[in-house]
Amino acid sequence: MEKELKTEGTPPPPNEVNSSVEPRKLSPAQINKGDKHMSNKRKELVAKTPLPSWDELYKNSNGEYDRIETAIAKHCSKLSETEMRVLILVKKKYSSGQIGEILGIREETVEKHRTNSRKKMQLLHEDNLKTFLKTI
Repeated sequence: MEKELKTEGTPPPPNEVNSSVEPRKLSPAQINKGDKHMSNKRKELVAKTPLPSWDELYKNSNGEYDRIETAIAKHCSKLSETEMRVLILVKKKYSSGQIGEILGIREETVEKHRTNSRKKMQLLHEDNLKTFLKTI
């Protein structure tokens, strides 16, 4: 049996990957929002795209992270530097896994910082941290 030759302009079969196509850059919000509708192949491509470091994000925030930090500090001045960074990134819609990658810590550690921050800000267990941060 002869193998069919691909002709110019014919799309590759669905199980083949076109390695010359660059994955589109997505914001954390788009990645999180699109999870339910994103193909597994797309998720793999996005997952392979490294996230910037905290220093890069901070430098490129044009003072936005400073404004967020000031607003959060009005509600609680007892937060550690890492807890504050975690909350800023939560407000910017990064997932715990992404925050861990950005800060160079484990996802479980991020979850612990979120829990400690919630306690320090005296949020009730049922209060959603993301919802609270939207109000700031």
